[in-house]
Amino acid sequence: MEALFHAMERSQVCVGIDPHASLLAAWRLPDTADGAREFSLGVVDELAGSVAALKPQSAFYERFGSAGIAILEETLALARARGVFTILDVKRGDIGSTMGAYADAYL
Repeated sequence: MEALFHAMERSQVCVGIDPHASLLAAWRLPDTADGAREFSLGVVDELAGSVAALKPQSAFYERFGSAGIAILEETLALARARGVFTILDVKRGDIGSTMGAYADAYL
């Protein structure tokens, strides 16, 4: 209940965490699991106190295999520790960039 109360004090914004190749490049990070980790944990660190929720897109983690899944777990754990609600975006049949990430992961 306390987490819900604190979330209501924040903005009503839900921010997606989508570490796709072009976004990592824009942040001058490598398109690797390490780059995705730095990006994801940095987003949580910067936004945890001001947004209602964070929404990692699973496809962009899955494309790095088991290392990516570990980063997704770490990202969710950090958000939880900071009292931020999370919504895991795992829909299939999504937009082009997400479908591309699923293709990178599984094809």
